[in-house]
Amino acid sequence: MVVAIALLVSAERVHRAIWVNHRYWFTTWRWGRIVMTFVVIGLVLKIAAGS
Repeated sequence: MVVAIALLVSAERVHRAIWVNHRYWFTTWRWGRIVMTFVVIGLVLKIAAGS
């Protein structure tokens, strides 16, 4: 339940950072790419481990 709420809050903040406050585009995309890279690496490792 806590994870679901955290995801909703983070989605709201990302939406606001990208679409409402254009000054934060750089920071959002910079950290977003790093986070997505780790997510993809984690998924690849999970698949490779034989889920």
